[in-house]
Parts: sequence; structure tokens; C-alpha cells
Amino acid sequence: EKRMLFKLKLCVCIITHYCLSIDSFRMNMPVSMNMVKNSSKVGENKFKENVAGNDLKKKGVVIVGGGPAGLSAALLFAKRGWNNITVLESSPSPSYFDASKGFSYRINKKGLKQMERFDLREKLMNNSFGDSTFNLTTIKPNKVKENKTIPFSDKDSQGYWLFRQNFIEILYNEVCSDRFKDKINVIYNSQCKDIVRKNGENYSVVYEYAKNESSDDPHKFLEANLIVGADGLFSVVRSKLKEWDIENGGSGKGFEMKPFKSGSSGLQYKVLTLPFDFKLTNDENETERAVSNRSYVPISIHKGRNFLRLGILPVGPNATYRTANIITWPRNRVWSFKTGKEFFEYLEMSFPQIPVGEWITLEQCEDFVKREPGVFPQPQFCKKLVWTEKNRGAVLLGDAIHCFPPDLGQGVNSALEDITVLEDCFEQNSDDLVDSLKMFQSSRENDVKALIKLVVLGYPWQYKQNSFRDKLWAVNFAFRLALSKLFPKVFYPQIMSAQK
Repeated sequence: EKRMLFKLKLCVCIITHYCLSIDSFRMNMPVSMNMVKNSSKVGENKFKENVAGNDLKKKGVVIVGGGPAGLSAALLFAKRGWNNITVLESSPSPSYFDASKGFSYRINKKGLKQMERFDLREKLMNNSFGDSTFNLTTIKPNKVKENKTIPFSDKDSQGYWLFRQNFIEILYNEVCSDRFKDKINVIYNSQCKDIVRKNGENYSVVYEYAKNESSDDPHKFLEANLIVGADGLFSVVRSKLKEWDIENGGSGKGFEMKPFKSGSSGLQYKVLTLPFDFKLTNDENETERAVSNRSYVPISIHKGRNFLRLGILPVGPNATYRTANIITWPRNRVWSFKTGKEFFEYLEMSFPQIPVGEWITLEQCEDFVKREPGVFPQPQFCKKLVWTEKNRGAVLLGDAIHCFPPDLGQGVNSALEDITVLEDCFEQNSDDLVDSLKMFQSSRENDVKALIKLVVLGYPWQYKQNSFRDKLWAVNFAFRLALSKLFPKVFYPQIMSAQK
């Protein structure tokens, strides 16, 4: 009886602690979401291009990073009438295919809101595949195919699949349009080296071209009164703001990223390029080929630590190829090969159900083994998003303030939501620089924290990296789903994707 009583007390304590933790998380959420909702009321409609009547706008903006967040920020300020906007981007061109970033985006409701403001939704739709469900075909080693249709959390919300570089090209083409080409200058093959605070109103941004660019003086200078850091997890701008904070007597810790544990952090990934309409199996009697609006997951014969699968996501109608993601722990044997031939033979042995020779060439395998794998980061954020001084300042966007594994597919959408909130802040403050940046800090900081919590509680075991933890997560999912139905005012259901 004592043992049973002890077990009962233990269960009550665990459930009570669990309930309080979830309830505390729920109590924090409405504050964040209400801030976004209230800050977005002014910008519900598409913005018309403003006429710059403020001298501060003429002193320039330097945006470090030319990814989705950086190019979107450039369009935002150009539409609001700012001039002398310069984007520094380290990649060679907007169409450059970086195999380490050869992944697909699904632009959901949050991202679509900003694309509508840029009048780019139609271009996005024409270059992507839209869906409200996830259509998946699993190809097992015995050549059996299983088709599944999985609804997204917001089934009425359409999302649009396309490659990252295709999305970059849509934004870049708008940057180069007649409306903005005289306001925005994108400098590719360039890197920001330093930002100097000068006496007066401007900052001096020091940058240099890549080594293959010939120049007598490697260092170039730009003047600006607004710096935008859209340069990712290892942000040069954020590091500089930390340095300035320390110089001013602060601790600098507000500009440090705060990491959290996640089951998918530390996973390594690489991308293989496949034909657009690859044959699904190597069965001679099989004629079925891939279609662009479905996802495919061939599963290997291996179990345990060498378990392997290829993740192939939908693409837009104008795509000429597909990509397959390999995501697994560093200890998996797939990362150990030194030659393309060895890797090719291993794929043939691991996936007997697919025609590896038709999907992948030896040259691609050589490139695969030479490239360093990417690594999923820990979910992390920084508390301070802006820096303000008299008539000048800086703001951080995208991965520079919130970075996490792609478990919920929120990277690009959260970056676009940063732009939406920033735009609303400038609208509500009539483009006053300092007041707008301060409002962005107060409007966005709680969202950033909540976003990281969502990722931590999301679906980190979807990559099948640990079968036991995956099953444990499924039990937790069922338990939380049951609680959310029994007590909907107290418990949220398990988060698997974040659409709203």
C-alpha cells in the first residue's frame, strides 16, 4: 500500500509540474501574439510608396546580408521612400546555388502577408507549388510505396513550396525593377569587416570584396545612419552591437544568443541534386515517375545508428531538378566516405529499391563527399534586437535574432514576419528612426522568445534519429492532445507546425 501510495503521489507531482509548465507557457503566449496583432493593424493593407520628406532618410541604410530578410528589408525601406540603400552579400550572385543551402521553403500565412505588401504574391504563386496538405510517398526497401496525406495545422491556409534560390530571385528582381533600381544597390561577393561609430550622425561601414576580386584598395567604406543586421547566426552586426554596449558600460549580454536544448540540434545534413521526374523504383515493370507536388522518402535497409533516408520535398512548376536531404547524426556511416565511388556504391547497397544510377551521378557523389556537412543549430535567440542613438541606430533581423533547426519550417516565415512588424513600427511612428526601432524591440521581443519555445516543444524527433525518443514523443503528443480536448481553455495541443 505504501508503495502504491508513493507511486500515486509521484504521478500527481509529475502531472502537476507538467500542467503548471504548460500553463505558464500558455500564459506567456497571448502577450506575444497580441503585440503582433496590435502592431499589425496599421499595415493591414498594402503600403503605397512614401515620399521621403525626412533628411534622415537621405543618409543611407546599409544592410548586411542579402538573404530573404536582407532583400526584404531593402524593399521595405525603398517603398517607404528611403534612398542610398546598400546590401552587402557574400555569395557571388542571386542565382547562385549553394549546395549547403539547397533546401526548399514553404511560404505560409506569415510570409504571405509580407509578400502581399510587396505586391509579390502573384509572382510567388507562379513560381511555386501551393498546398494545404502534405502529400507524402514512402518508398520502402521492398519497393512497396505508401501514400499519405497529412494536413497542416491550419488546413485553410495555403502554403507555397519553392527552392530558396528561386525565392531569392523573386525578391532580387523586384529590387532591380524600375521602381527601386535607383534606390537599392546590392553588392555581391562582399563582406562586412567593421562598423565604426563616428562623431555625428553617421556610421562608417567597412567592407571588402572576395579574394578573387581585384582591387588596389581591398577596403571600401559606406556611410549610413541605419544599419540592418540580416547576416545570420554568426552576425557581424550583432557582435559589433555587443561591443558598443560594453563600451557604453553595459554587459553586452543582451546581444548574446541564448541557446536551448533540442532533440534535432547537432544533426548533420547535406543535399543531393536529382532529376526533376526521377523514376520511383528500379522495378523494370514500374513506369511511375515523381511529380512536383509530392514529397518522397526512400528508406534504407539499415537499422539503428546507420539508419538512413532521403527527404525529397515538393517544388514549383518551373523547377528543372529536385533535391534530396540527408539528415542524420555525425556518427552515421554515410559521412565517413572519402571518394565518390565509395559513396555511390554505399547508396546502391543501402537503397536497393531505387535506380541510384538514374538519380545521381558519380560526379555528384564526388562533390558530396568533398563538401562539409551543415549542422542543425540549437534553438536560440537574443534579447536585444536594436541599438539606438541620437538620429541613428541598428536593427537585427532573421537568424541574427532567432535561429533554430527547421523542425517547424519557420525560418524564412519568421524572418518575413520580422519585416512586417518593423514596417508597422515605422508606419506608426511616421518613419522616426529611433522611436520606430524602440517600438520594434517592445513589439517583437516576446514573439522571438515564444517562437524558440515553440520549436523546443515542437517535433524535433521527426528525423528518426532516435526511435525510443520518437516513440516517447508520440506518447507525449497523444497525452497533450487528450488534455487539450478535455481542457481546451487550459492546454494547447502539441505544436507540429506554426502557421499563424
